[in-house]
Order: sequence, then structure tokens, then C-alpha cells
Amino acid sequence: GAADKLLGQLPVRRLLSGQAAELAELGAEPCRAGSAWTWDGVRFRVLHPPQGAGWDGNDSSCVLAVENAAGGILLPGDIEAPAERALLAASGGELASRVLLAPHHGSATSSTPELVAAVRPEYVLYATGYRNRFGFPLAEVKQRWRAAGARGLATADTGAIEFRLGADGQLQGPWLTRQAQRRHWTHLPPELRNSPFFLQPGIQ
Repeated sequence: GAADKLLGQLPVRRLLSGQAAELAELGAEPCRAGSAWTWDGVRFRVLHPPQGAGWDGNDSSCVLAVENAAGGILLPGDIEAPAERALLAASGGELASRVLLAPHHGSATSSTPELVAAVRPEYVLYATGYRNRFGFPLAEVKQRWRAAGARGLATADTGAIEFRLGADGQLQGPWLTRQAQRRHWTHLPPELRNSPFFLQPGIQ
């Protein structure tokens, strides 16, 4: 997609991808289960795909666990049921997380009951576009996570979603962009936002 545009906006030292060959011109390296590093007191672990496995497409997505004293966030990319089964077989006892990004945007081909039981998050986040043509997240998937006790949030409804894993062990958030910035002029520079027009009574 727009990987080159994104990389142009961020200082990136190393790029890992489940399909590194498609990003070879950007210097991508394949992500492999077992890779781990610690940065500023936060531990990062790649859980999938395993070395030498022939995964392709969605199921080759990097699965990343992010953890500190406040607990964990699990980022499984676009994996579907076959990769979920492999992940459970390899790391099933290590998947419990406080926050989960729903695999494959909440599609019917992912979020199997077995994965739901292993992760049991407090929050499940759906990265979805407004009125997307696939209907993600699907109602049965949302119900599956809800039945496991997870609160669901979809970017199509909330905009960007922010959590903070506090060094004090507290999970802070969520902060939802569309609640914090409900009016389009929130994004205006101060000299316009504070102009007489926007300060008139009744203007909202």
C-alpha cells in the first residue's frame, strides 16, 4: 500500500514484514517467531510466522506481543483461522492480553473460539473503514468477543484509539479521537479557532 509514504513520516531503523519480498525496495526483513527486544522498559515479541514455514498472504502477517508491567497488547495483523491454529499450538499459553487488535478486521475467517478463549482481552479493537464493503467487523465476531467479556471499539466509529501501558502497572485509556475532537474546527490553528466567528453563542 502506502508503505513508502508512511516511512517518509517516521524515523524507522528496521522494517519487518510477513511478506518482505513485496517491500524489498524499502529494505524489509522477514519477521520470524522468536525475535524479541526490549525498548524503554517495554518487551516486544514476534510470535508468528515461524522460521521456514510456508505461510503466504494474510496468514503470513507478523504477530506481535507488546508487554510491560501493565499487561499486554496483542497485534495479530490479518491472520485467519489456519494461522490462528498454528499460533495457538506454538504460543497458546502466552496469548492472554489486555488489549487485542482483532485479526483481519473482525472477519468471519478469523477470531476463532479457541483464540478468543486463549486471549480473553478487556478490549478488542477493530481497524475498519466507515461503511466498508465487507461489513467488518461482522456481528457474529463481535458477539464472540463480547461473550468473552471484551469491550469492542471500532475505528470506523471512534477514529483513532489510544491506550497507554503505564510503567506503574496501570492500563490507561481508551482515548477516542472522535470524542476528544468532536468538531472539525478542533483541527484549526489557534488564531482561527479563537476567532469571533467560532466564539459566537450558538455556533457549535
